[in-house]
Amino acid sequence: MNKIITFLDAYLQKTGKESINAVEANALLDKAGILKDDPQRHGLPLRRKLRNGELPYAYQVGGRWIIPFSTAAKPVESEDVEVSPIYHWLMEMVRKGKGLE
Repeated sequence: MNKIITFLDAYLQKTGKESINAVEANALLDKAGILKDDPQRHGLPLRRKLRNGELPYAYQVGGRWIIPFSTAAKPVESEDVEVSPIYHWLMEMVRKGKGLE
């Protein structure tokens, strides 16, 4: 598991991304020879690990797994809460550095 965490952290740092989804992450892990992907259900092997809590810092929003840096804090909302589209828009504006003045 440490190999997966280290690889994904390095990828996020190299690309400047804040997070990655399970399908994209599993494809990269497969290409690197770390975790074979399922050709019928892309991302399934990694999603199984996520569901088992093997990456405890990962979380779900609207049913999609989000994998941030391993040291990132988990967001306040839980997977049981429906997140408003306005929240996503606001978070995108914050990421782009646009204020709400």
